[in-house]
Amino acid sequence: MFTVFHVDPDKMLNAGKLWGIHADLETWTDHSDWFTKMAVVECDTPEQAFELTNHIDSPWPHNKEIRWIKDPVVRSTSVGDVLVDTRTDKVYLVASIGFEEITL
Repeated sequence: MFTVFHVDPDKMLNAGKLWGIHADLETWTDHSDWFTKMAVVECDTPEQAFELTNHIDSPWPHNKEIRWIKDPVVRSTSVGDVLVDTRTDKVYLVASIGFEEITL
């Protein structure tokens, strides 16, 4: 099971992160209030959580593995968002390619 957090680009821009909307390790550890819990997904890997929270063949809130969602009108999970494995408490930052594990 994974909890999906989306970064709020407006909060990043207001704080002077003008390089774009993509969060990084420092953003998650120092500014967790910039992230919103968007969904809980029943799956086993961060790759599955990422795929299940992207609009691919249909809006992702319609995927049967979605156990909770904040709002049915959401964007896809993307670079800078965070996935938390609720079984192991491991935290993954969505990177340009793959994921970076965040050690707290």
